[in-house]
Formats: sequence, C-alpha cells, structure tokens
Amino acid sequence: MELYQIIIIASVFFSGITFLTVGIIGFRRDNYIKTQGIPVQAEVVEIKQSGSNYKPVVEYNTSRGRIRAKSFYSGSSVFFNCKIGDRVNIFYDENKPESFRFENNKIGIFLWGLFFFFGVMSLIMACFIPFVLV
Repeated sequence: MELYQIIIIASVFFSGITFLTVGIIGFRRDNYIKTQGIPVQAEVVEIKQSGSNYKPVVEYNTSRGRIRAKSFYSGSSVFFNCKIGDRVNIFYDENKPESFRFENNKIGIFLWGLFFFFGVMSLIMACFIPFVLV
C-alpha cells in the first residue's frame, strides 16, 4: 500500500471519528439539558435574522434573575415556528442559565443526527477505500 493511500484512509477514518464524536457529544448535551434542566416558560423578545435563517432571543426567569439569551441553534421557520411575543417552553441548565433548549427542539435532533450519519458513513468509506484504490 502506497503512502498516499494510507493518508487518504487515515483522513477519512479520523474525519469519521470526529463527526461521530461531535454528533454524540451534541446529542448528549441537548439530552442533558432536557432531562436535567429546569423547565420554564420564556417569551420570544427578538429574532436575529440573517437571510432565511434566524435565531430566536428569549427572556426567562431563573434562580439568578431574569436572563435574556439567544438560541444556540439558527435555522429556518421549519425548525423555529415562533414570532416575537410568543411564549415557549424551554429547559435551561441551572449551572449555566444562559444555556437553554426549546422543549420541541427539532433542529438539535436533525443537526446531531446529521453529524452522526456522516461519521458512520465516513467510517464505512474508510473500510472500502483500500478496495477502490487498487
């Protein structure tokens, strides 16, 4: 096996491991906030828009006072179906109150699932590259 073949296989393999790790860590973080976080109702006070993507900014009360925080995710109206003045259910991390997730967080599942999928596909490709580079 030539050096360039080893480099290609290693690159695809390690990118697969990276995608897989990011997907797992992201999903676990979202799941942690949703299972261990404190549920509250927040008000959408602003929507930061950039083209067709936007990030809702919400305000909510915590044990440390009122927090104003923008969503970790940005997305289209497919993922965020809210407008200014809407009341939404969120979960926030008690140790880091500005970190929150929406109760019906569709974009997180989609995003971390995409990372996981690309990670698995890269690992599978790394296994078959030696047969293609003959």
